[in-house]
Amino acid sequence: MNHAVSAPSDFIQRLVEPGCDRLAVIREALAAEGVSHEILRVGDTQHLWVHPARRVLPGLRVKTLVAHHDRHPDSPGANDNGAAVSRLVEIATSPLYRKAPNLQLLFTDREEVLQGDRVREQGAWKLAAWLRTQADTRRWCFFSFDLFGCGDTAVLSTTAGLLLRRKRLKGPFDTWKRLFHDLARRAGRHTAVEPVATPLSDDWSFTAHGFPSLLLTAL
Repeated sequence: MNHAVSAPSDFIQRLVEPGCDRLAVIREALAAEGVSHEILRVGDTQHLWVHPARRVLPGLRVKTLVAHHDRHPDSPGANDNGAAVSRLVEIATSPLYRKAPNLQLLFTDREEVLQGDRVREQGAWKLAAWLRTQADTRRWCFFSFDLFGCGDTAVLSTTAGLLLRRKRLKGPFDTWKRLFHDLARRAGRHTAVEPVATPLSDDWSFTAHGFPSLLLTAL
C-alpha cells in the first residue's frame, strides 16, 4: 500500500503551496490509502466527509472531528489550519479509525469569510442547515479544530455556547470541558479552558443549528 501521508511534512508542504487546491490534495492522499470519502455539495460550497462505512452504534453520540480545508485568500496557509487538516488526514488513514464506531471526519469549506460578510455566508452554516434535515441534533456533535499557529497551549473555546446560551447544550459542554482538562493534563500541556474569546469558527454554525459543538485550538 502506498503510504502517501507517512511524512506529514511533505503533505503540509503541498497544502501551503501558492495556488494549491487543498481539497484535491486531501482527496489524493485519502485515495492513495484506500479511504472512502464523499463530497457534500451544499450551495456553492464543497465539504469532504469521511466515515468508516457509517459504523454507528445505537445509543451513543455520533462524534464528528472537523477541520476547514479552505484558507484565507493570499495566505500561504502555514498558520491557516494546515496542521489540523494534516492531522485529520493522518487519523483517516489509520487502521484503528476504520474500526471506530460513531466517529466521522469532516473537512469544511468557506470557513474563511471575507471582511463584511455575515456569519450566514460561512460554508458550515449552509452545511449545518442541511444536516438538520438529515441527522438528529440530540445525537450528533461536532469538534472543530482551527489551529492558528504552532503553540503548545491548548485552548478550548466556548465562544459560540456563551453567545448563543443554548441551555440544552450545557450538559455536553460541561462534560467535554472536564474531559478536555483530563486529556490536556495527561498530555502534559498547559490548558486554558473558559472563557476564551476566540474568533468564531465552524463551531458557531453547528451550535446555532442545535448541534453541540466546540472549537479546539492551540496558541
